Amino acid sequence: MRGFRLVDLSVTIAPELPAIWPGNPELRLDTLYDYDGAEGVFNRLIAADEHVGTHWDAPAHFLADYAQRGLFATEDVPLERLVAPAVVVDATDLRGVATPGRSPRVGAERLAAVEREQGRLQPGDAVLLRTGWSDDHYRRPPAGRGFAEAVIAGEAPPWPAFGDDACRLLAERGIALAGFDAPSAGAFDDVAAGHRILLAANVVLVENLTGLGALPVRGATFAFLPLKLAGGSGAPGRAIGLVPA
Repeated sequence: MRGFRLVDLSVTIAPELPAIWPGNPELRLDTLYDYDGAEGVFNRLIAADEHVGTHWDAPAHFLADYAQRGLFATEDVPLERLVAPAVVVDATDLRGVATPGRSPRVGAERLAAVEREQGRLQPGDAVLLRTGWSDDHYRRPPAGRGFAEAVIAGEAPPWPAFGDDACRLLAERGIALAGFDAPSAGAFDDVAAGHRILLAANVVLVENLTGLGALPVRGATFAFLPLKLAGGSGAPGRAIGLVPA
C-alpha cells in the first residue's frame, strides 16, 4: 500500500449509535462467553437487521424478481463492483435547505456540471454523494436523533438525495456503485424510486458512509467489502478510500 493513504469511510456500530433504521429491532450485543468462564474466551452474539451501520442494498431489497432479471444476489456480487475509481459529488450546500418531509434533490444538471469540470462518468466508476449528513448527525443520543428519528418525526428537514433524473443518468453511464453518507440512498419522501432505478441497473448501493470530505473529487479508489451473506437483502461491511499520497 505504499503510495496510498487509507481513509476509513465507515460509521461505528454500537447500540447507542443510530446504526439501525428507526422502528427496526434495536442492535443487540449479548455476551456468550466471558474470560472468567470455563472457556476462558470473550465472544458476543450480534442481533441486527442486514442494514446495520455502513452497508449495501442488494437488488433483492426492492426488486422481488431480481433473480429473473439476472441481478446480483448478496453472495455473488462481483468484486469489480465493490472496488472502483471514486468520483465525489459535493452536495453539502443542500444540507438544511429542505422543508420537513422532502429531501432536496441533486439533479442530472449537477452531474452534468461535474462531468464538464472533471470528465465524463465512466462505466465502473463509484459515484459518492457527499452531503455531510453522517458527519453532522451520526452521534450518540440525544444528538443522534437528528440522523433519522427527527426526520421521520417531521421535526427536521431530510438528507439530500439524487433525483430520479440523476439516477437514470448514473444507470446510463454504467457506474458500478453509488455511495451515500446518509441513512438511505433514496429521497426521504420517495425512498423507493431512486433505489429501483439504480438497483435495476445492478448498481451497488452503499449507505451510511462517513468522512467523504477526505477524498478528492477524482483520483481516489473506493472499496466496500460486505459480508458474503447468502440470500440477503444487503449486508454490512467496511468502506475505505485509497488516496494517492
